[in-house]
Amino acid sequence: FSTASLYVWNQRNDANMDLTGHKLERLAMYLTPLVICNAKHIPSLLVAKIKADKKKIHVVYNGVDLKKPIHTTDWWRKKIGAENKTFIACMVANFRPQKDHETLLKAWKIVMDKLKDNNISAILVLAGAPQFTFESVQSLINQLTINDSVKVLGQVEDITGLLQTVNLGLLSSHYEGLPNAVLEYMAVGLPVIGTDLPGIREALGPDSDSLLTPRKDAQKLAAIIVRLALDTNLRKKIGNNNKKRIAKFFSVQKMIRNSLKIIALHSDGH
Repeated sequence: FSTASLYVWNQRNDANMDLTGHKLERLAMYLTPLVICNAKHIPSLLVAKIKADKKKIHVVYNGVDLKKPIHTTDWWRKKIGAENKTFIACMVANFRPQKDHETLLKAWKIVMDKLKDNNISAILVLAGAPQFTFESVQSLINQLTINDSVKVLGQVEDITGLLQTVNLGLLSSHYEGLPNAVLEYMAVGLPVIGTDLPGIREALGPDSDSLLTPRKDAQKLAAIIVRLALDTNLRKKIGNNNKKRIAKFFSVQKMIRNSLKIIALHSDGH
């Protein structure tokens, strides 16, 4: 009801969890001429959830443009409490119900038992805003007696510096659109392990089967983490492939170019 020339519905998350299906949502979708989402599995969810017209939905991948690091890797290793040879895994995710910290922590308990047998020291870093599930995550860390191998950082400004320091990116989650955390891991050349969700699979590409785990499967997640922790060459190979994939599909320039092209087609000359 305003005088704007064009309205755009921007769907960045899993529509099943992001929307209720209320009639006002269906009305808003009906009245919006253009929908842009960031993953190929989202259009069908919008159709099912709020009866969206699939013809007006377009997919534009997120673009990744990491800031320059603020701190050195030596600074970060000292903050984390990691020696030069310590294997560091990291999950960047705000502490909220969408993110499955519980399964990751249960898996990490198994990982530590396995790595001790191979004389490998390891630390799991959890970075993210301390929101709804922060206290329960802290409590679970205590219950599992893994305090010495888990570092909870809270919200981190220097994400690039942190990611350039760690050896493995993780995303254990209940639902996702196309997660920026995974793209950021890939952009710095990290191997990535994640829950087998459509958006994570889409980010990692067609060769990611061996790096994806079923929901809430701590045993499988632990097994993959251990495999990568023990194989430096495999980590390097996967990380290099991830970096190439980012350059090919997830650049900021490509995101802007594709978005402007779609908007221009729907702008009626304005």
